[in-house]
Amino acid sequence: MPELRNTDDDELLLATERYGFDPARQAEIEAALTKMANIERDEEASTFTLIRPGKRRKDPARSSAPSLWARVNCASKRTR
Repeated sequence: MPELRNTDDDELLLATERYGFDPARQAEIEAALTKMANIERDEEASTFTLIRPGKRRKDPARSSAPSLWARVNCASKRTR
């Protein structure tokens, strides 16, 4: 079976965290997430993707591409 690794060559750890929030505050939470650096928003799904910028190195062969760091889903009563 293939071994999953991140862009730093560390073993990949998959995790899911859930946090409850008051549905009346969803717009406020989404507005705060939108202001964060390195985040992309899918407005239809109320989903936010945090992107870790790639690392630029003197040797281009050792540079890395941006990578997905986390995904936040505000479409339900819980963030995930």
